[in-house]
Amino acid sequence: MWKAVLLSLPSLWITGFVIHRLYRLKKFKRSLIDSTPSHLWEQEIIESE
Repeated sequence: MWKAVLLSLPSLWITGFVIHRLYRLKKFKRSLIDSTPSHLWEQEIIESE
């Protein structure tokens, strides 16, 4: 059983990463299919002001 849990950890991490990314996209009012790296989001906000 422990082997199955260990083998599923990478997919659980990836799922968590995707859910967190979608949450951040919504927080910054960006499209859900936006492929812009998140470190550039704040720069774009500053440049637009």
